Amino acid sequence: MQYTKKGIVLTGLLTSLLLTGCFGEEPDPKETLDAFIDSWSNQNYQEMYSMLDEQSKENQSEEAYIERMTDLYDEMQASEMQIEAVYPTDGEEDNNEAEENVFTVPLNVAVSTPLGSVDFEQDISLNLEEQEEGDSWAIAWQDTLVYPSLPEGGGFRVSPNAPTRGEIFDREGNGLAVNGKVLEIGSVPGEIEDREDFVTEFSDLTGVSRETIESRLDQSWVTDEVFVPIHFAPSFRN
Repeated sequence: MQYTKKGIVLTGLLTSLLLTGCFGEEPDPKETLDAFIDSWSNQNYQEMYSMLDEQSKENQSEEAYIERMTDLYDEMQASEMQIEAVYPTDGEEDNNEAEENVFTVPLNVAVSTPLGSVDFEQDISLNLEEQEEGDSWAIAWQDTLVYPSLPEGGGFRVSPNAPTRGEIFDREGNGLAVNGKVLEIGSVPGEIEDREDFVTEFSDLTGVSRETIESRLDQSWVTDEVFVPIHFAPSFRN
């Protein structure tokens, strides 16, 4: 009888362990995002693509994603990236987002270029998706994570601006006319899939009028293969 009781106890313990192993814990979106940021910082675009959600993968193939990411950072002449997720502190978790299987946090992004550092903050979202091996978090990719006003199909060209005029400041020391450097944002016409959608999105993101965008795309020298500057963003730090 004593042996039987011990056997029952042992069986109960084994059953408990098996149940724990089967169900496990909810996946942590922070682990997925940290791994994604690590791959991003090391410009491992293939690994980044593997962590995208299904919708992002439907929008572009792995080959197209890797080529676009490579081209964008080559155009920016990026030498180093520092990316940090700003996670909520204890007590600040957003329960509504968790219930909707969406996790969104701000990213602080700093990209080193020959003209200085491009610094900005942009939200990134992860979706909880059902997989055969269990639920997992995946990145909802958007090009604005590379630069906030970058439209789909747009690109960069870094160009120095070296004016010879003096700088003008108001009484409080705020710059009215100062020397600086700019980031040209535009597109290669041959890579625009839907011009109407591109013009609308570019205008919404940058504030440039539709008429201005259309006129710059219709300049006489423009061909499908050349980069067309449309908007100039003075966003570099000296």
